[in-house]
Amino acid sequence: MFRGISNGRVTVDVDKKLPQGTYYYVLEYTDASNQTHSEAGWLYIKR
Repeated sequence: MFRGISNGRVTVDVDKKLPQGTYYYVLEYTDASNQTHSEAGWLYIKR
């Protein structure tokens, strides 16, 4: 579950809440059948 808290990357300190806004993501993964998948989307955080 996404809780809107930073994992301590470059722009937001660890355990600080991310600012309100739209965030985009791209997930690339390989499943158990060795097939590659790519999923993209967005989410909006409203504080």
